[in-house]
Amino acid sequence: MERFAAADYYNIATTLRVISENLQARTGSVVGDEEAAALLGDLQKIFSSCIRIGLQISADFLKELRIELAQKELSIATAYVGLKISEISDCIRREMRHVTFLHISAEKAEWYSSPQKGWEAAIERFGDRITTDIEEACKCFACDRHAAAVFHAMLVAEFGVLEIGRALHFKDPKPSWHSALSEMRRIRSRPNSQTYRHWNRNSSRYSNKYSR
Repeated sequence: MERFAAADYYNIATTLRVISENLQARTGSVVGDEEAAALLGDLQKIFSSCIRIGLQISADFLKELRIELAQKELSIATAYVGLKISEISDCIRREMRHVTFLHISAEKAEWYSSPQKGWEAAIERFGDRITTDIEEACKCFACDRHAAAVFHAMLVAEFGVLEIGRALHFKDPKPSWHSALSEMRRIRSRPNSQTYRHWNRNSSRYSNKYSR
């Protein structure tokens, strides 16, 4: 999913309006070299934005005008460029009607833009084994895809449970969420057993990570 803020739309519209006003204010009938260079820079910015949000037809239109302006041996009429700018504005407006854009509320924007926030220590320790699910859980929550957010959050929780199992040296040949939890419940029900000396020595370390 491509991130594209409302400010970018505003910048496109503003840039096109300024170009149009400048062309109307000119007294010369032909676009000069310096003016052409300035136009090329502005049109390149709009072109890049159009490519980024999928406005391919508008981008092609902009590319054609940029090619014409770049040919210094040609004398391009100011009125012609003004007409092309107007046509490009209309093209962008029409094409945007057929592109779907999603909005994320300000309250949830940070969940999408900074999905690793609060998880830095865990990600540094376990790396790619949990990073994807942490990021997807946060981004799905930001996009109101709550079932998907729970799915990824449960995978992170399962990873945590299995890591506790490994730390306690469980001997299950096929470790799973349920087997690890069952073993931890057995340990907690026999806190004084010599069989679980490791747990007894490290109970405070793991107690805050265990959930009934």
